Amino acid sequence: MTAIEQRAASVALDPEEARRLRARQLERTGRWLFPLVIMALAVLAWDRICVWNDIPQYILPRPHIVLQTLYTDAGLLFGSLLFTLKITFLSLLLAVIGGVGLAVIFTQSKWVEMSFFPFAIVLQVTPIVAIFPLINIYVNNQTAKLLLCAWIVAFFPILSNTTLGLNSVDRNLRDLFRLNGATRWQELRYLRLPAAMPYFLGGLKIAGGLSLIGAVVAEFVAGSSGQASGLASRIIEAGYRLNAPRLFAALILISLTGIIIFLVLSLISHLVLRRWHESAIRQDRGGREKTPSFPLLSFRRMTAPVIPANGSYALSRVRLHASLTPGLAAATDADGFALADMSVADGRIKAIAPHDPAVSPGAVDLAGRIVTPCFVDCHTHLDKGHIWPRTPNPDGTFAGALGAAAADQAARWSGADLGRRMDFALRCAYAHGTSAVRTHLDSIAPQAEISWPVFEAMRERWRGRVELQGACLIGIEEARDHAGFAGLARRVAAAKGVLGAFTYMVPDLDDLLDRVVALAGEHGLDLDFHADETADEGSVSLSRIADAVIRNGFSGKVLVGHCCSLARQPDAVVLGTLDKVARAGLAVVSLPLCNLYLQDRRTDGTTPRWRGVTLLHEMKARGIPVAVASDNTRDPFYAYGDLDMLEVYRVATRVLHLDHPVGDWPRAVAATPAEIMRLPGFGVLDVNGAADFVVFKGRSLTELLSRPESDRIVVRGGRAIEARPPDYAELDDLMGWT
Repeated sequence: MTAIEQRAASVALDPEEARRLRARQLERTGRWLFPLVIMALAVLAWDRICVWNDIPQYILPRPHIVLQTLYTDAGLLFGSLLFTLKITFLSLLLAVIGGVGLAVIFTQSKWVEMSFFPFAIVLQVTPIVAIFPLINIYVNNQTAKLLLCAWIVAFFPILSNTTLGLNSVDRNLRDLFRLNGATRWQELRYLRLPAAMPYFLGGLKIAGGLSLIGAVVAEFVAGSSGQASGLASRIIEAGYRLNAPRLFAALILISLTGIIIFLVLSLISHLVLRRWHESAIRQDRGGREKTPSFPLLSFRRMTAPVIPANGSYALSRVRLHASLTPGLAAATDADGFALADMSVADGRIKAIAPHDPAVSPGAVDLAGRIVTPCFVDCHTHLDKGHIWPRTPNPDGTFAGALGAAAADQAARWSGADLGRRMDFALRCAYAHGTSAVRTHLDSIAPQAEISWPVFEAMRERWRGRVELQGACLIGIEEARDHAGFAGLARRVAAAKGVLGAFTYMVPDLDDLLDRVVALAGEHGLDLDFHADETADEGSVSLSRIADAVIRNGFSGKVLVGHCCSLARQPDAVVLGTLDKVARAGLAVVSLPLCNLYLQDRRTDGTTPRWRGVTLLHEMKARGIPVAVASDNTRDPFYAYGDLDMLEVYRVATRVLHLDHPVGDWPRAVAATPAEIMRLPGFGVLDVNGAADFVVFKGRSLTELLSRPESDRIVVRGGRAIEARPPDYAELDDLMGWT
């Protein structure tokens, strides 16, 4: 077994892969062996031709005579070689400095490039022998003449290749740099120069050989001689004296020098490009290319910022959205983001200002990362959350969800069960960066006497981390029981909660709504309704709620969720309803995750035809406050979700088209629900406000909404928290798992 076969067997390669391995090994060996064999054969043929034809040595010397001359005349020849090398490397150095410098200037100004690049072409295409008489007239120093001639020959490849590289930057990367507020120097240093490196190195390899050629040709046309002269002079001298062995020896030295220059420059190119550029990345044993790593582009390897633990610090290059930063007067991009600096002390925001490049050295550089205030989630069901593993929805329909949730409630919703699941859900929301949550609590007797005390205990436990509000949830028909409903209203008032109900089209809906609105007014409670969570065009309880609020002169806050059927109704009906909603001062929250999951669910194997979201754009155009929220999580109404408001906003943006333009839609998950919930200071970043914010890795809207951002940094009271959601295994015993 050969060494290659042993190596293949040791790593358990299949026969085909072992064959490829042997082929690659043969290719690597042949890369240097074949040229040496051909060269040896050529030298042998040279020697035999001289012997067989009895050629005099002053015409064609034999190879061993050339080598002997190279040895005996080494002092003279290598002294001349050093002079030629001095001209070669000095001209190459000047070509690099001049070519790269001028290419950078060309890149910064198209007018300069258009004005001066033609002159560089003239220098390239004009033969040096034609230019030298002028150089001979204007330049007195012999070395300077040679250097100038060699520089002219070597200069153009550096200039043209580097200019091409600097101008060949990916347009999307260039736009990204400008979007992030990069200066021209930063764009040049971190984007254009690294991207131009392969082009420059290619030009350098060409210029290396040309600089040697230029030095030799310059000596020929200059006719330099004496001790301080190069190999070209030795060739001319040997030709005059018919000293062919010295002539060949000088030619060999020039050729070997050119080969060495090329190999050295190729090695430099390989060392610079080997880790990131396709032309230099080696393949691994299986023939697969290694993943390129481009260390020069530092923005591709953004290091995670460290929020200081002492609570007093400055943040530089923060990207803030104008709609969530009311005190910031700064230029914004097309999506409404501005580059800013922010300082924090004693758990509060002390200053927000447009980004100043001269920021203090001690500032934490966020490199254009987006920072938002903590989210506000105004419509959830913490009491139902995380019961899916033990009580899934049998068919995914709304009716199936109602039945499954009711069965689980009757069988398992004890205080201990509710407490653990609600705490679990709040830890999820807290880790994702939510600072306030409104939860609906199923409040049909006897569940109200279990759920509300648990809610009050949970609110105290989470005070200072998540501001918790509770809204009772009953079917609107429960309001027919005057005494029972009045008792529930007193219970909600005692818990400082919100009065709520699920509305649907019953004959006495208007009377029931009047009763709900009147009790809310009597106890000073705000209202929160579930309405029209259906595709039925005849479901118009949103309009009836607006009528009731107007009819009763109710002045409190009213939030209505879902409103799905509005998207199915004729335009005339929709416009009339929205006008009333605006006049009544209602706010509307859409729940895209849950409604996408439930609405138009089909059990016949067909695809849903509509997606269940309401008309937020039309509402917002009329000044109606609109929000989006989580709704249910991992329960029969929605099998997924984690109370992550970034996920909600991501889905809402795609489904409801909250972009083009983005406008102030980010308010829908922060500032607007905070206003609906009467939470001043929440959902915005403002001077003297609490330093509660979330640092994301994304630097633009498309970056922010394209990935889960699980590595976000959540800051509360100026300090980064341990933003890690709890493990589902904590609830295994509640799910009946062992």
